Amino acid sequence: MRAVGQLPNEKAANRFSDYLWSKKIENEIEPDEGTEWLVWAVEEDSLPEALADLKRFLANPEAAEFASLDREAREVKQKLEEERKPKGRRMTGRDVFVSVRSYRPGPLTYALMCGCITVAFFTNFGANEARSNLFSITAVMHVGEYIQWTRRLPEVWSGQIWRLITPMFLHLGVIHLLFNCWILFSFGSQIEARRGWFFMLIFVLLAAAFSNFLQYFFVSPAFGGFSGVNYALFGYIWMKTKFDRSAGLGVTKENIVLLVAWFGLGALGIIPHMANWCHGGGLFFGVVWGYFTSPNSLDRLIGGKR
Repeated sequence: MRAVGQLPNEKAANRFSDYLWSKKIENEIEPDEGTEWLVWAVEEDSLPEALADLKRFLANPEAAEFASLDREAREVKQKLEEERKPKGRRMTGRDVFVSVRSYRPGPLTYALMCGCITVAFFTNFGANEARSNLFSITAVMHVGEYIQWTRRLPEVWSGQIWRLITPMFLHLGVIHLLFNCWILFSFGSQIEARRGWFFMLIFVLLAAAFSNFLQYFFVSPAFGGFSGVNYALFGYIWMKTKFDRSAGLGVTKENIVLLVAWFGLGALGIIPHMANWCHGGGLFFGVVWGYFTSPNSLDRLIGGKR
């Protein structure tokens, strides 16, 4: 889904949209700021032609070639719907237009980013051990090059359940903080806009608790960062992009390669000092949730259907 451009009002947007449909260019329109309307090309390959058409339309919107095309547009849409009707199977997300757009971050996304920034400076990026221990799963004491800690979760069992969540706010460097805020900004904005702040809050809390516990149990509590949750957000959107396009969530192939490669480099030890169990746990959590909440997930898993 790519933006073609803006039109001054709904009438002009519908007129231009009908023209594109008459040329079998799939598109959508939606209100933008003020009275303007935005036109989207569903297929990226059709974008150059749509842009050229828009330029001509804006130059002379009353031209005869753009007039009275609503009937032709309806016929093209109906024919497309008939072609996409499921034959011997239920309709899946692949049969529905995907609406992947640039979303503004919502209040929860902003709040999480502010939490990361505030805690980073409060703990001096992890250098202040006493303050950092307030956000760790369990208190850590450095003895020379080693740390002392216990796997018994003493603070959590005493009622401080939030400690399973709060390590996501700890960051150990400026680059670490900026990278995680950028990923949160990109993926969190999509999920909050499409699924709502409450869904995203529950998702973040569960993803943080799961990924943080794995890192704590298998390695140590001396870690921090939002990357476990970010990998969960990524995994969820990745599965929705692949198996449930009607969810309106999307991740580019470039970002998939980048994040999977980054995870692989850390897991192989090529990039040291990474919370690999946290990353892997978050990715697993997001992929499972995203996959099994997509249409026909069990059919695909059991019967090999796509």
